[in-house]
Amino acid sequence: MIEQVLSQAAKGCYQRSLVEGRARWSGADLRGKAMTWACKYEKSRGNLVARINRLLPEGYKAEVRVVKDVHPTKLHLVIEGNGERFVV
Repeated sequence: MIEQVLSQAAKGCYQRSLVEGRARWSGADLRGKAMTWACKYEKSRGNLVARINRLLPEGYKAEVRVVKDVHPTKLHLVIEGNGERFVV
């Protein structure tokens, strides 16, 4: 179910790479000309999280944060609800 929501919410190559774990949620992997547009990528990440939250069932919430038991400094998309936790 969560994978379905993530694939529906992602629009474009950059957002798909975020939900697939190939791009960093912090934007630290942006290079070259992409750094010039860093604020646009940040807005894209925010729009993606908002879209995910709209598509999630009642009682679930998505947010981007550090998950220390997964990695001490890396940002992850965390979806929590009904006693479950999914980390992307």
